[in-house]
Amino acid sequence: MKKHVTIVFLSMTLMACAGGNYPATAANGPNLLIMGEDDDKDTIHRGHRAFKRVVAALSNEFIDSGFKVYDETAITLENFKQGRVRRTNAEIIDIAKSVGTKKIDIALIFSIYPNFKKLSYVVKSKPRIEARLLNVQSGMKIGNFEIVAASRNLATSCKRSCVIEDVGSQAKEIAQDVGAELVERLKSHTGKSNNLSSNTKQTVNSEYTIIINGFKRKTVRDIEDMLFSLKGYVGHRTLSGSVKTMKYSYETRAKISGLIRSIERILDHNDLKGIVRYSGTTIQVRSTSMNQ
Repeated sequence: MKKHVTIVFLSMTLMACAGGNYPATAANGPNLLIMGEDDDKDTIHRGHRAFKRVVAALSNEFIDSGFKVYDETAITLENFKQGRVRRTNAEIIDIAKSVGTKKIDIALIFSIYPNFKKLSYVVKSKPRIEARLLNVQSGMKIGNFEIVAASRNLATSCKRSCVIEDVGSQAKEIAQDVGAELVERLKSHTGKSNNLSSNTKQTVNSEYTIIINGFKRKTVRDIEDMLFSLKGYVGHRTLSGSVKTMKYSYETRAKISGLIRSIERILDHNDLKGIVRYSGTTIQVRSTSMNQ
């Protein structure tokens, strides 16, 4: 009887979360983090405007191709020192592997070299970007690529700082070329395709951090079964867990209002006393009774 009631409940909840027509196949692609390697003193450091323009252009290339790209500052703000420059390869990889708020699958690591040659009559500038894709968890290299921009003539008075500023003006175009190539390599690696059926509609997936706190482990499993069966559910990752607290990254196509109502219904259905709170991208489900 209980199983029958659960099925009926889930059917009603799935309908409540529906937000429109969705693709036949969900975008379960890897989580991508774009990071600059500037340990080599010849490279442009990550605090410079030119560097930030390259990050933005690379991000857009992957986002436009349907990949999930996370901002390094946003997901490392709580536990990592910010503003560091001249970081080593080991530091970069360690950060990507140990981010607690999101599990990063692929790191795109790049360096910008403002190559130039000063002649008696002109300064020849030929900036270069080197980039590679790395499977963060396994350490497997997925692809490498570099591009050298067309030579530009600058005034003889132009020194390194002036050359770097000029690189910044070209950064978007150069980074787009690098990004386009790496996107294709990552698609090949993941088997991801941009081809959609003509009768399907693309939607934007949302990702939330859900924290379930204060419930017994058996109760948490019951909540999980329903939570991971809701309409619009795309996927989840367990970020951390203990006897009384579980933390997940939860991806869904459902609207936040529908998701919150569904979680409240899960508590009601299981006769659980609890509070559901939502702030930013974090949803907290907290028990208000010691014996459940």
